[in-house]
Amino acid sequence: MVIKNKLVFIALAACLALLHILWEYFNGGVVIHHPGADASNPGISNWWGLVTYPALAWAALSIMERRKTSREDDTATAGHPVLQTPYFLAGLAFGLLASVLWQFGQEDILQYVMLMPWVVALFLRIYLPETTLGFVLGMTYTFGGVLPVIFSLVIQAVGFLVYAVFNMGGKWLYKKFA
Repeated sequence: MVIKNKLVFIALAACLALLHILWEYFNGGVVIHHPGADASNPGISNWWGLVTYPALAWAALSIMERRKTSREDDTATAGHPVLQTPYFLAGLAFGLLASVLWQFGQEDILQYVMLMPWVVALFLRIYLPETTLGFVLGMTYTFGGVLPVIFSLVIQAVGFLVYAVFNMGGKWLYKKFA
């Protein structure tokens, strides 16, 4: 059952990437992003989304499956598909919000919105694979198949550090003064 759902979700991610590429192809050509918005730099084509989305879906679902089977209390998360996990939905909502703000030219607001995950990371684990998957899929239409993966890696690496330092520091202080 898990393998079937995993393969279906990976196929859906591949179809999403393919639909995005086809839409771009028939509406002016597949977008190529240049680092630093400098055309003299080598470009990263959105064609890579055909590889990154299914690979990310597979990796995220595999990590989630491994994490789920390693828990002692497996009954707490049994039967919850990835689309219903709060971390996936939060990542998806954040990716959609960032994309909408970018599409409507609200970069002034977006620069502050992009700091929100690090504030949330003080209390929650934003670096989970389902958050990454939701975030990347939420940014698909606006940013293609590679840039959201890069954004996510940066945001979540810092989020991991914030969570680890804040929680380790909090536990240390608690032990110190308790």
